[in-house]
Amino acid sequence: MEVEVTGTGAGAVVIKVEAEGTTASQTYTVGTVGQVFSITSPSSDPTSLYTNTNLTITVSAPNSTNVVFGTTLGVFDGGADQVVTKAVSSGQASAVLKSSEAGVATVQAYDSDATSTTDSLKVAISAPSSEASQISLQASATVVAASTTDVTNTATLTATVKNAAEQVVGNAAVAFSLDNTTGGGETVSPTIVFTDDDGIANAIFSSGSLGSNQSGVTVTATIIDTVISGSISIVIGGTAGSVTIGVGTTIESINNDAAYKLPMCAMVTDSNGNSLSGVNVSLSAWPQSFAPGYWYGTDDCTPGGVGGINDPVVFYPNEDSNENLINDTAEDTGASGNPCDGDGQLTPPSSAAGSVPNNVTTDENGVAAFYLVYPKSSAAWITARIKASTIVLGTET
Repeated sequence: MEVEVTGTGAGAVVIKVEAEGTTASQTYTVGTVGQVFSITSPSSDPTSLYTNTNLTITVSAPNSTNVVFGTTLGVFDGGADQVVTKAVSSGQASAVLKSSEAGVATVQAYDSDATSTTDSLKVAISAPSSEASQISLQASATVVAASTTDVTNTATLTATVKNAAEQVVGNAAVAFSLDNTTGGGETVSPTIVFTDDDGIANAIFSSGSLGSNQSGVTVTATIIDTVISGSISIVIGGTAGSVTIGVGTTIESINNDAAYKLPMCAMVTDSNGNSLSGVNVSLSAWPQSFAPGYWYGTDDCTPGGVGGINDPVVFYPNEDSNENLINDTAEDTGASGNPCDGDGQLTPPSSAAGSVPNNVTTDENGVAAFYLVYPKSSAAWITARIKASTIVLGTET
């Protein structure tokens, strides 16, 4: 548990804490500004500093003779020391910090005669913007779902600017832009961001209402007034890209052994190969071709004989060429050479391909399971075409 202590008057204060019979205490000295040991300049914590630039750190030490300064990064007073001792004059002591490397320095100052009298300061050191020479761009997600009226889906963009020595650069102006957009209203905001002390500029990419192809929307971050830039692609997913049909391996005999049931499925993914749930898929079955013939009943080897095991099996296209279930003039004319041609009816009947559900819906894996049910009399004699279709981003419906 943490508590914040604020002094309301000068003097010594004892904070006592008790819990389950255990007691602990801490003594604080409260004084006015300039009357207690503290870092008075710079006043902000953390404070910013450019590399190879001086920062004077001043400590108020009215009751001290000497103050020890230490830093985890950089050196003091133009020398090579990370720890220096400075004499107190007029109640103050100062040391000058400088660093050739970027990073976060922890500066500590304490009374040389009373080491528990101390104060500290964080200094964020970065290279000046004039040294910017490289930029890298990353995103919290490279696949973002399309946004809706109620929900806006986003990704955080992180541009990191460095100089030639791989030191982070602060206060560099970075401009974000979009290319290869879908026209669905995707945006990036804000457009211009200045890097912080860690050399980082953040922006937010918001997807639009339309999905993208697999190349995605291109996001570019450019250091202003330079040609230095970095780019990434973000795919706007969540929109069906294609549908595929799968077939099971185990066929079940049903309806008093008069029909077969074959497990099948339709799988739907977006342009990035991510599964899509809740997608409605329409199904259809059609007998694309058929083979007239007989099941082997005798060992008759006479070519053309009924049930001859050497008789060739030839498949012929469905006579209903326009698939309108009407015996049109150009169909069943007796000219194709198949033994059923010219018999006054379309061969085979559409039901010979079996049946499938009108529509199925994909689950969390992007899969919609269904069965193809067909009469056993169609097995081996019918080539069935099973079609699954849905609305997709491109042409592969």
